[in-house]
Amino acid sequence: MASGQTRLQEMFRARATSRTAHERLWSLFLDYTFVGGMPEAVAAWFDAGRGMAQRISDVETIHGDLVAGFERDFGKYAGPLHAQHIDAVFHNIPAAPPLCRAAPAEVRLQGLHSGEFRAD
Repeated sequence: MASGQTRLQEMFRARATSRTAHERLWSLFLDYTFVGGMPEAVAAWFDAGRGMAQRISDVETIHGDLVAGFERDFGKYAGPLHAQHIDAVFHNIPAAPPLCRAAPAEVRLQGLHSGEFRAD
């Protein structure tokens, strides 16, 4: 377990029913989902030797590197014309809204094959 809490891991495996164990495991699960579940990002998040601001920065860098890798691969797998369309779609995906606002129900993409891309 990336958090290094071996006792808590043992309690989880033993299916402990203590409220304290449940609350701590739930908190760790929220941390895991917050950083996206990527092993490198999770390890950076739980690096106890670094401050909160540095850990957040490390996770953002890891996420940014992943996105840059996606972008580099567009042309590699789709060819130059389709890569431009994929890039346009990728950069027009709405960012996740704050928790207090509702996310859009759906995003419709039209005109990808004809070159007349638009998102409704």
